[in-house]
Amino acid sequence: MYSLVRPALFQLGPETAHNTVFSMLRSVGPLGRTMAGMVYGKPDSRLKTTLAGMELPGPVGLAAGLDKNGVLARFWPRLGFGFVEMGTVTAHAQPGNPKPRMFRFPSDGALVNRMGFNNEGSDVLAQRLRALGNRKRSVGVPLGVNLGKSKITSLEDAAEDYVTSTKRVSADCDYLVVNVSSPNTPGLRKLQDPAFLKDITAQVKANSEVPVFVKLAPDLADEGLKHAVDVATEA
Repeated sequence: MYSLVRPALFQLGPETAHNTVFSMLRSVGPLGRTMAGMVYGKPDSRLKTTLAGMELPGPVGLAAGLDKNGVLARFWPRLGFGFVEMGTVTAHAQPGNPKPRMFRFPSDGALVNRMGFNNEGSDVLAQRLRALGNRKRSVGVPLGVNLGKSKITSLEDAAEDYVTSTKRVSADCDYLVVNVSSPNTPGLRKLQDPAFLKDITAQVKANSEVPVFVKLAPDLADEGLKHAVDVATEA
């Protein structure tokens, strides 16, 4: 199917193509979701696994970044994902970085983005999550929310920013992710410093009853990575 629509999509800018596809998928409704499920099916039962007490039908899930505002939470599991992660979402709605901020490299089969946590805010996401009702029936797989720091919030007030979002969404999701790894938000990676990371993680855990994960930068040195993991798990 992708090979059929790819030429048309590549006539559009990458972000415009993304938004166009989202608009199309939002219009498919229950029938479209059912048909997608029939085409792509469920993961093989041998792929079932458990993580942090959550039963996953498969180990491959939808990462945060694609559906920042949770508009297609019911759709993604029909493609066979074992879990779906909404976000990254911030306490304050924000437009993200100036455009252009998404770039294709066709010869490398790659897409690079520097979106900057553009999202409608955790209050809007919370409303959409509540509207899902019984998640086990409407979504069918564990649903997580990836939390980031608002650009207007100082590093010193970061913990409060994460807690605001935690309080809004934690009752309507299955797990949370504290995102301190994005290179596209100025200063965000400084939150991987032990004092910041411990405070943020501890406060998010204290205000949530669901599992909490921490997303760290992929280029941390081994020693720094070990230290960050120790701090996060001990918080």
